[in-house]
Amino acid sequence: MYGYRETALRHPNGIPSWVIDDGKATESNLFYPFLTVQMQGHGFGSDGCMHKATNECMIASSICVRMLDRLNQRLAVRQRGDTSTMINSAAFSIAMNGAVARIYVTFAFDETRDHVHKVDSFVLENPSHYRKFHRYIQSIIDWGKNERLREIRDTIEVIESSGPRWYPRYEL
Repeated sequence: MYGYRETALRHPNGIPSWVIDDGKATESNLFYPFLTVQMQGHGFGSDGCMHKATNECMIASSICVRMLDRLNQRLAVRQRGDTSTMINSAAFSIAMNGAVARIYVTFAFDETRDHVHKVDSFVLENPSHYRKFHRYIQSIIDWGKNERLREIRDTIEVIESSGPRWYPRYEL
């Protein structure tokens, strides 16, 4: 799982409590994850089921999208009357079984449904597929470390600077 450590989201007044409540991934100390990887074994003694890995990807990436949706909802409340800008809440996931890898992107247009799209599939034994897979991963990580992180920091700053500091987790 790729996301952000608390230090990446550090705010001059400390990390807001609502960020901890809304954006922290449960099994890791990462906030607002943008890439999850689900790996199933491959070969004898292993089921290597891509179907299972894909289902787990869909669940994990949907949770990641919803975390950013909550941040977008807080931003919308603060920007009432202003031109509303939203953070791209897309999340990527990779399902693998040792021989095949598939990259998915999950996004939501509204609060009721998530959409999952298969970006590409790769046979990892094929050198050209492996290089292409590596380039995709590097691009996703670069996006997450730069553009997306900047958007999240800016959004937290807007939310924190335009409202009362008391009990922000109960607002919205």
